[in-house]
Amino acid sequence: MSAGDIARDSDGFWSVAGLRARHLVGAGGTHCPVARLLAPPRPMGPVGVQEHEFQADAAAVARTRIGGDGEPELLLHDDLSGYSWNVPKTDWLNVGSGTVDPGDVRAAWRAARARFEAAGHVPVEAASHLDAMKGHTYYLFDPAHVAAAARAGAYLVGDSLGLAHPLTAEGILPAVVSGRLLAEAILAGDPASYPARLGGHALLDEYRRIQRLREAAAALHRRRAGRRARPTAAAAAATGSRLERRLATSAFAWMFSGGRLPAPRLVDLGLDAAERWLAAAPEGRREAPQP
Repeated sequence: MSAGDIARDSDGFWSVAGLRARHLVGAGGTHCPVARLLAPPRPMGPVGVQEHEFQADAAAVARTRIGGDGEPELLLHDDLSGYSWNVPKTDWLNVGSGTVDPGDVRAAWRAARARFEAAGHVPVEAASHLDAMKGHTYYLFDPAHVAAAARAGAYLVGDSLGLAHPLTAEGILPAVVSGRLLAEAILAGDPASYPARLGGHALLDEYRRIQRLREAAAALHRRRAGRRARPTAAAAAATGSRLERRLATSAFAWMFSGGRLPAPRLVDLGLDAAERWLAAAPEGRREAPQP
């Protein structure tokens, strides 16, 4: 089905493949025809994924996993621009890689697969399945997406809108939350309230905060990368890089496990100050004061 197969009549009803309804819900992922019809803004490009879930011998899975049943093995990429995973589920495995730049995902999976296999963390019997990866793209959360959640009786939820966690890219929870909020709005006879309900939900409030943190960190990284390092600061820069990596790894693991940001009001105050500083400091003078 394509967006061209969707029509709206003079009574305000939508028609899709012979079906007629007042409400049109897009829940078909990144390439959902309803999303193509509504064309929500996409301030950032999509992330890329190579993944595959397949059935395997339960004994082989148990022999090679490093944690408990269903406990993921995560491999944060060296450049911090993505991660790979190996998730054992009794007699199933889910493996894959995700990268901020979709063009990097195939190479990322090749490297991750080599590490998983070399460490003995995937059954050797699964080699043929590891060749059969499936690629797709989707969008991380951006506040601009929420404003485009509804238009003229059509609505978007989950990946069709672009609600995946802005750091871990996990998309099941926001898909469930957005679907429930839309259903509640329709059942209440107020479907137009869906964007406000979605934007006001605690989960999306957390995502906005994390998205701001990501943007501030990216801006600071760009400033540091563009600044000519002083020879006397080389050791400090290297130490800072290691510290940043440890902080990024810890933050990623915390958020992947479902942890929430502590002291959100203090985080907001710190973000406000950091964003003002980044906006006001002259080019080349964006280095924070040193003790």
